[in-house]
Amino acid sequence: ENPNVAISITSNEPINGLGDGDTGPDWNVVATGNGSYQIYLRAERAGNGSGRVYTIRVTATDASGNASSAGATVSVPKSQKK
Repeated sequence: ENPNVAISITSNEPINGLGDGDTGPDWNVVATGNGSYQIYLRAERAGNGSGRVYTIRVTATDASGNASSAGATVSVPKSQKK
């Protein structure tokens, strides 16, 4: 039996904020079967900001209540114009 999986995603910039194309959602989580997921992140950031940072946290809990968590950060840096 697959564990119960909780995925949370946050960003240091507002969702659907001005200066980033004013579009949302900024991320999407898709269950692909067999307990697997794909996470799609918007690769844009506010024009006046220093870059967007996403924080992803995944927690899996089995039928006995044992839980394990892992986290990752993904950066969308400000363009380096030449």
